[in-house]
Amino acid sequence: MPDQITESKITINDFTRMLASGQNFSFTKFGDGEVRCMRNWLYGENIDGDKYNYWLSKSLKKAFINLAGRPNVYIGRWHVPALVEYLFKFAKKNGIKTINWVNYHFVMNASPIKGTTDFDSFSNDGLLNFVTTIKNSHRKKIFFSNGDNSELKEFFSADIFIETKKNNWSYEYDKYYKQVKEECKDGAILIIAAGMCSKVLISDLLNEFAMTCVDIGSGFDLIATGKYSRPWSHSYEDEMKYYKSILPVDW
Repeated sequence: MPDQITESKITINDFTRMLASGQNFSFTKFGDGEVRCMRNWLYGENIDGDKYNYWLSKSLKKAFINLAGRPNVYIGRWHVPALVEYLFKFAKKNGIKTINWVNYHFVMNASPIKGTTDFDSFSNDGLLNFVTTIKNSHRKKIFFSNGDNSELKEFFSADIFIETKKNNWSYEYDKYYKQVKEECKDGAILIIAAGMCSKVLISDLLNEFAMTCVDIGSGFDLIATGKYSRPWSHSYEDEMKYYKSILPVDW
């Protein structure tokens, strides 16, 4: 791996401290779907059925360079070396000397999956404290996701929920960007779970506002719906137990 691109030592506890102090930062992830779309948009889709297309491929490349070049943006590092190597080389080609890489599973309810890095969110209270700090924040909070995750508005105590299509909303990007932008302001917190195009939206919003964007991806699907969207080794009951202290009484 190129020496010019280093891995950050930031932890989920640092994210929590930033939130508590009102410091803006953003977290997003470039996984296998995003990288494959960037490399070859002609065919394929990600695990959630989000189809690759030329506009999305081009926009993801632009977003990656913009986000990787920002000192207060942290990017979850995928666990497959070949895909990360592509991002390393792409960044270097575009003059990016350092990327704030963090663990890909930072902001998700993760437990060990065969073939991935061994990560267990439930081994400590880091993620619980992070979510609790978001819930207790008095900053404006916007939650953007598909209707299946609508219950997470209450989970994060968001002020507003903006619903998008479950798949392929990149084809209507301008419409959704306008909806989200109208609710944003400096100091706001955007919580987003909306697939590959989330990265594009975060990048464009950070060009407009001094705000915090948190890409939770699929990491809270199970507690929102009671259904697995990833093959985690933990159960719905495990998540309920972990968040017991902050769950609404009627959850």
